[in-house]
Amino acid sequence: MPSFKHKTNKKIILDEKSITTLDGKHKEIEKDFENDKTDKLPNLRAKKKFLSKLLENNDLSIDQQLEIKDNKKKKRKTKKEKKKKKKKI
Repeated sequence: MPSFKHKTNKKIILDEKSITTLDGKHKEIEKDFENDKTDKLPNLRAKKKFLSKLLENNDLSIDQQLEIKDNKKKKRKTKKEKKKKKKKI
């Protein structure tokens, strides 16, 4: 009887996509912040300026003005949420 056990030849297969590490999660969050900073926030600013210019136009009905103001508030709120998210982390 042998006094030692033979090693198995089985190899462990790792799926890199399903394993999340601290570094991977950090890179993912940084990429999300960079995406917000370069794409989403400038887009929100541009839409807000456009809506402000539309409000300056006096030819709009009251319903249209209220709708534009609501859209401006939504854009402002999403912008603040994105900034808070970055400060939080």
